[in-house]
This record gives sequence, structure tokens and C-alpha cells, in this order.
Amino acid sequence: MPTRPALPSRPKPILLGLLAGALAFVALQMIAAQYADYRALSNSEDLLAALRPVQQALDAAPGGAQAGAEQAEQTLRSPSGCTIGRYRVIHHGMIVAYGDFGQLLLLMRSGKGWTCTGGSPDAVPRACRSSPSNP
Repeated sequence: MPTRPALPSRPKPILLGLLAGALAFVALQMIAAQYADYRALSNSEDLLAALRPVQQALDAAPGGAQAGAEQAEQTLRSPSGCTIGRYRVIHHGMIVAYGDFGQLLLLMRSGKGWTCTGGSPDAVPRACRSSPSNP
């Protein structure tokens, strides 16, 4: 009975393949996290733009934004009609906005303008990180 020759053992290519697969997995996870932050930041900027008419309406109300009455939660839509989040006017005209990616923005009347504070620095615009006036 003829015997088969033993197959050569090649653990080095197998280990290199596993290492390359693990590195690719880690790289994809990092890219996915960065993309999620980018999407949340973009959505936050859309929220701020969509809230400008609400801010102007509160400024035009008798007594300005300080006299704004509480309102029920309302949906914000982009110019193309897509839902980008929700907002609610709470006591004294403060606006609480909720984005579609879990971010929360709080807009408050401050002097002659509005200030914005928000959640994660990676998910909100620069204007909401350091709380300068929001045009």
C-alpha cells in the first residue's frame, strides 16, 4: 500500500492571515465610529439651521424669548422634507432639540443672541461646545 507524503506544515501564512483579518476588523470599527460622529455632527448642524425660524419667532413674541410659553414637542424637517429631529420650547423660551442620532442641544437666550450647549464634543457643532453666541 503506497503511503502519502506528509503535507508540509505552514503555520506562518495562516497566522499572517489571521493577523491581517484582525487588523482589518479593528480598522473597520474605527472607521465606523468616526462616521457615526460625522453623521451626528451633520445632523446637529441641520438642527441648528432648522431652529433659526423658531428662535426668530420667540424673539418676535411679546416680551421676547424670556416670555416664551411652553410648547408641545414638534418635529423638525429639512428643506427636502426628511425628519432631522424634534424640539420643544420649555420655560422662558429655552429650546430643547433632540437629533436623530441621540444628540441633545439646549438653546438659551443670552443678551442679544442665543447660546447653544450640547452633548458629546464629537457630535455637536463647535458653537455648542464652548457656548458662544449662535447667529
